[in-house]
Amino acid sequence: MPVRIQIKEFDTEIVKAALEFCYEKYDNFIGNETKLFEFAIAFEIENLKKACLAYFGENITPENVCEIVQIAYSHNFQSL
Repeated sequence: MPVRIQIKEFDTEIVKAALEFCYEKYDNFIGNETKLFEFAIAFEIENLKKACLAYFGENITPENVCEIVQIAYSHNFQSL
């Protein structure tokens, strides 16, 4: 019997990207990293969370610094 779950907090694209990440397919990671990070926290997917944190740390720019600081502050991540 297949198991079905409803995930209403995230759109289909983010759920699909998170599942693909779990199967080592990273095509949909870039551009969705902020929402994927929120998904990783909500569903306790540690590898995805670490990948997002690494991406944030490596790709900080003047254009996205405020968003990254907000993410770090709201989740108490001092390393960012």
